[in-house]
Amino acid sequence: MKDKYGLGLGLNSMEGREAKHVFIAKYRKNSNYQNRWEQIFQHEFVSLVWLRERDYNFSMGKVSTLKSYITNSVSSDNKAFCHCGLKKECVTDSKCRFCGSKLRNDIEVSEVLLSKADL
Repeated sequence: MKDKYGLGLGLNSMEGREAKHVFIAKYRKNSNYQNRWEQIFQHEFVSLVWLRERDYNFSMGKVSTLKSYITNSVSSDNKAFCHCGLKKECVTDSKCRFCGSKLRNDIEVSEVLLSKADL
């Protein structure tokens, strides 16, 4: 697979899926029991989406992937879904439970502070 496609543990290979499941199982053991899945999904979002949207993929150089993570439910202006693709608890909410969390707000504030420090 490496020689043919240029991918080692490719995105669709069985080895890649197994490696991800092992990683999630290890991360689950080190998380708080009550908020386990919320912590796992937040970590997945930050590592797989948030960092890539901001081109923090240092090993591959600068690659713009911003538009590749927009889901159909979000792009069709459906008010029941948040911009991240998760369903909101109430249609009138501006964000879902995940995006409205304190951790997510702290991440956004730190990004603003880092961008101001770079100027």
